[in-house]
Amino acid sequence: MNKVLKTSALLSTALILGSTLAPITADAAKYKTINWTEGADLGTMDPSKSTAAVDFDALQATGDGLYRNDKSNKPALALAE
Repeated sequence: MNKVLKTSALLSTALILGSTLAPITADAAKYKTINWTEGADLGTMDPSKSTAAVDFDALQATGDGLYRNDKSNKPALALAE
């Protein structure tokens, strides 16, 4: 009986999460936007003054690095020359 309850709870949770995440994914694909939420305020967007993980996350998400992956997922020059 305990196994049946666990399985039904797991399936219910998956159904609820699946139904709430599907519209978000569809909207993001349609409008090519990402909604990002952080648990703390940004301290700075100046890479030379950044010390908090939340600042590094924002810098990485919005900036371009020296390299990036190309269409075949191989490293290619981005800002590097």
